[in-house]
Amino acid sequence: LSDGNVTIYESAAILEYLVNRYPNDALNVAVEDPAFGPWLHWLHFGEASLTTPLATMLRYAYFEPEERRQPAVVADYREFFFNRLALVKQTHDSHEYLVADRFTAADISVAYALMLSRMLGLHKTFSPTLQAYWSRLQQREAFQAAKRIQKEAMEAIAA
Repeated sequence: LSDGNVTIYESAAILEYLVNRYPNDALNVAVEDPAFGPWLHWLHFGEASLTTPLATMLRYAYFEPEERRQPAVVADYREFFFNRLALVKQTHDSHEYLVADRFTAADISVAYALMLSRMLGLHKTFSPTLQAYWSRLQQREAFQAAKRIQKEAMEAIAA
């Protein structure tokens, strides 16, 4: 993300920067709100605890040359991912969204990991609770708009 003289590469930092630099009460949770700590936790959890093992799995399952692929590493990180994902499920057993009883930037962070997990076919073993959460996220108007923009960009590249 480039914004004036500021450049940020880290995904969760981009989300946090945007909701604070360009205030968006719908996606942000105020510091004085009791949900602020959990919001900050989940905002960074999506990238650090969920996306990192997925990226490692993709690397060692697909991106490395055949001779450098590591099935044992993929299996270990798959287990790591599902152990961390259990924490998301626990939250959704009693809430529709991660914090503040509404959709926030924390849900965007975790949603990216859920979307990435589909590339590895991991979504097939999601619990009904996580399937319902993922479905709610995909039905959001902004998600649908982002998918359309992504499709248009891919079509423009292919043309």
